[in-house]
Amino acid sequence: MAGVAITVFAWFSPWEWPAWPALTVLASLETYSEMSYAGRASVVVALIFLNVAFWATVIFLLTRIAAEVSVWWRDSRPRRSSA
Repeated sequence: MAGVAITVFAWFSPWEWPAWPALTVLASLETYSEMSYAGRASVVVALIFLNVAFWATVIFLLTRIAAEVSVWWRDSRPRRSSA
């Protein structure tokens, strides 16, 4: 869901960073302007999919890293004895 949220945010925000993965691929397509309407529509759908998948992967990795750090932090703290 985070990937979808960041992609929708990319449509309505004044910044380019949320759409960076799709814009990078779009910049490398030299024949985009020469494509038919159906071809351009297909590329846009593929770019939306790419953007959602990229940001979903980034968020997933960040949450996994945060979970591992949290476990490490919890296990490395000294325990108080209840005496």
